[in-house]
Amino acid sequence: MSKFFTLLSNELQQVVRHPNREVIPVLIFGVLSYIGLEFGLQNLIPTIQQVDTTLWFLPGLILFYLMFVAYQYANAKILEKVESGYLSALRSNAASPWTFVFAFIADTLIVSIVKALIIVGIFAILTPDIGGFIPWMGILGIGALTTVFWAGAGIVLGLLRKEYLAASQIFSHIILPLLAVTGLLIPIQVYPGQIELITLLIPATYGFELSRATLGIVEFQGWMLAALFGWAIAAVSLAVYALHTEGRR
Repeated sequence: MSKFFTLLSNELQQVVRHPNREVIPVLIFGVLSYIGLEFGLQNLIPTIQQVDTTLWFLPGLILFYLMFVAYQYANAKILEKVESGYLSALRSNAASPWTFVFAFIADTLIVSIVKALIIVGIFAILTPDIGGFIPWMGILGIGALTTVFWAGAGIVLGLLRKEYLAASQIFSHIILPLLAVTGLLIPIQVYPGQIELITLLIPATYGFELSRATLGIVEFQGWMLAALFGWAIAAVSLAVYALHTEGRR
């Protein structure tokens, strides 16, 4: 257990040493997102299913930001560890892959959620009503599960490709286009049955739908929460396996 907290402490200290690099981009993203939603989409689409436009899009925006930050952060950090020889030193100390992955994902989770809270805070200040405190705790809980999955995915792809550019291209060329048929912008219920089935194979769909369900915008479905838990467990397990077999590839 002490190794877990030591690893987590070391990773978080690196963030604290460079606060401007971590915080300023989040502030810019939050303000620009507010401007785009409040003054762009609000004028273009007055209401979506009788729900305020900002309230409809904001949960998806936060979940998407958590996905992006968790994936890129975990991917960059694992590649840094590979290149520095840190993973080899870790294995020589007989540290369990589970310990390292849990510490690594906990680090990613803390950094990602703090950044998401900054964006939610910006909207809370600039928008009179964003749905209430308790529902947003639920959204951030869904966001935490989503972050665990994408952090695990970032670790796996980082260990397999060992090149930051390649992993980034996977996100931009494969993952982003897939998001077009999830609930990020459009409720999956409006799609034809065949396309809706495809959306249910994409992990991001469950986070988007559940985040809106916490605000009462769409119906909450317990099986989606179970599916999201399953995806998160699978991603962590794959990350541990990829780390365990890293020295054999």
